Amino acid sequence: MGTYIHQVKRNDVDPLPLHSEVAFESPLKSIEGIVAFQRGLADFIPILKSIPVVRLTADDATCAALLTIDTIFGEVPSLEYSRLADWQIVSIRTHYDPRPMLEGMRRTSAR
Repeated sequence: MGTYIHQVKRNDVDPLPLHSEVAFESPLKSIEGIVAFQRGLADFIPILKSIPVVRLTADDATCAALLTIDTIFGEVPSLEYSRLADWQIVSIRTHYDPRPMLEGMRRTSAR
């Protein structure tokens, strides 16, 4: 998970073991496939400052991470759950309150 977060912060998913049909779900969007995941990440990177890991637990098939997504709109506590198969990430589900980001994007677009 640490490598995953490091690569996300660098906007470099190529070295990650993502399944070609990786599924990503968050309160703001659902994505399927590596290409869509890369586009979604490219949209997210400009607002991202850091992703401190608060707690991490993992086994061979699942990983859960309590994170603080530090964005230009403030810190957003987050729980991310990933599922793996054959050592590839097949799904990522992120849970957080999207209101700080939505409000920040609204303010930014109103300028």
